[in-house]
Amino acid sequence: MYYITYDNETVVYNSDNKQLVKCPTEQEAKEYIHDNL
Repeated sequence: MYYITYDNETVVYNSDNKQLVKCPTEQEAKEYIHDNL
């Protein structure tokens, strides 16, 4: 799993390069992954 942070959002991808979630901030993305996976 890896994160890419753009100007307006952070996108989380799995090891197959499939998008898991988009969030406004990296912290929100990490919290979402922690709470839902």
